[in-house]
Amino acid sequence: MQKRNMLGRGTTPLWLSLLIGVSACSVAEFQESEVVVPSGYSFAAPPPDMAELNAATGLSFRDAVLDQLLASALEGNLSIAEARARLDEAAAGLRSAGANTTGNLELSRTETSSDTSTASTSLDASFSPFGLGRARIRAAQAQFDAAQLSELDARRLVMSELASTYVDLRYFQQLLVYRKQDLQISRSILRDVTEQAQTGAATRFEVVQTRAQVAQAEAQIPVLEASIVQTRNQISTLLGQPVGALNVDLSFSGEQPHPHGSENIGVPADMVRARPDIQQAERLYASSLASIDAAKAARYPRLTLSGTITAPLDAGSNVQSLVGGLVLPVFSQNALAADIESAQAQANQAFIQWRSAVLTAIEEVESNLVVMQASKQSVSASRSVVALNRESLQLSRDLLASGGNVTVIDVLDSEQDLSNSQIDVAESLRDLGQNYVALRTALGIETVPAELYISK
Repeated sequence: MQKRNMLGRGTTPLWLSLLIGVSACSVAEFQESEVVVPSGYSFAAPPPDMAELNAATGLSFRDAVLDQLLASALEGNLSIAEARARLDEAAAGLRSAGANTTGNLELSRTETSSDTSTASTSLDASFSPFGLGRARIRAAQAQFDAAQLSELDARRLVMSELASTYVDLRYFQQLLVYRKQDLQISRSILRDVTEQAQTGAATRFEVVQTRAQVAQAEAQIPVLEASIVQTRNQISTLLGQPVGALNVDLSFSGEQPHPHGSENIGVPADMVRARPDIQQAERLYASSLASIDAAKAARYPRLTLSGTITAPLDAGSNVQSLVGGLVLPVFSQNALAADIESAQAQANQAFIQWRSAVLTAIEEVESNLVVMQASKQSVSASRSVVALNRESLQLSRDLLASGGNVTVIDVLDSEQDLSNSQIDVAESLRDLGQNYVALRTALGIETVPAELYISK
C-alpha cells in the first residue's frame, strides 16, 4: 500500500494554528433578536389572563355544522396538504444535512475491457474542521422549523377562509328567506288589491305598484339562489372535494353565525408568540444567519482523503494507494467573500421581513378591533330599527282596515321598510361574523375546537 501525507508530521504548522483560531471565532451561534412591540392595543380593554386566551381555541359561533366543516378541511384541504409536503421536503433536507456533517464521501467503480482488463474502485472523502457541516445543519433545522410553522399558518389561513365563506353562505340563505317572505306578502297584497280594483275600492296605480313589488321580489330570488350554489361550491373546494360531492348538510336552520360572549384578545407580545407566520419569519431569519456561518466556513481549508484499488480481472497483484491532503481555496477567495456578502444581505432581508410581519400583524389586530366594535353597535342599532318598522307596519295595516287615512301604497312602503331593515340586520350579522373571524385570524388563535382537531 502506498500512502502519502501532505500535512507533514510532527507539530501543526503555525499558519494552520492561526487559521483554526481565526475561523473558530468567525462562526457565531444564532441569538434571538427582540422586536419591540407595544404593551397593549390602542383600542382595547385591559389585557385578560393569557392562560384564558391560550385556552380559547375554536370559534364561539356554537355552530356544529361549521365545526364539522373546519375539521374536514384539516383532512382534505389541498393547501394544507401542500404545506405538509413541503414539511416532508424540509425533513429530508435536515436528514441530508445531518448525514453530511463531516463532509462528503464518494465511492466509484470503473472497469475497462482490453487484453489487460482491470477493475478499479476509488474512494474520495472531504472534511471541513471549521464548522461548515454544523452551520448547514443549523440552517436546515431552522428551515425545518419554518416548514412546520408554514403548515400551521396554512391551517390558520384555510380555517379563516372557510369560516368566512360559511358566514357568507348563511347570509345568502337568510336573504333568500326574507325575499321569499317578501314575495309571498306581495302576492297576497296583489290579490287583495286586484279584487278591490274590480269593485272600485282600489286604483289602477295601486295595482301596478303592487305588481312591480312582486316582480322585484321575483327577480332577486334567482340571484340569491345562484350565490348560494356558488358559495357551496367554494366550501367544497376548500374541503378538497369535487363540486357536488359535499357530504355535509348545509340546509339553513334560520340563524346566522355570530360570536357569543366577549372576545379575549391579549396584547401584542402575546399575539406575536401565537401567530405561526411571525414565528416562521423568525426561523427563516435564523436559517439565514446559519447560512452566513456556512459561507464563512467555506473560505477555509478542507481535509481530503483519496484512495484507489486497482486489480486485474484475470490474474496479478492488486495496486492500492491512499492519499491525504489539504484543499486550500486560494484562488476562489474573492468569489467566496462575495458569497458571504450575499448571505449577509439575505439575512438583512429576512430580518426586515420578520419585523414587517410583526408590524403588519399588530396593524391587522388594531384594525379588526375597531371594525369588530363597530359591527356590534351596527347589529344592535339595526335590530332596533326592525322593531320600530314592525310596529309601524302593524299600525298602517290597522289604519287601512279601519278606513283611516292610509292607502295600500302606504302599507307596501311599510312592508318594504321592514324588509330593508331585516336585510340590514342580516348584513350587520354577516359583517360581525366576518370581522370576528378576521380578528381570530389576526391573533393567530386556532379556530378548530380541540375535540374536533385532527392532528397530522
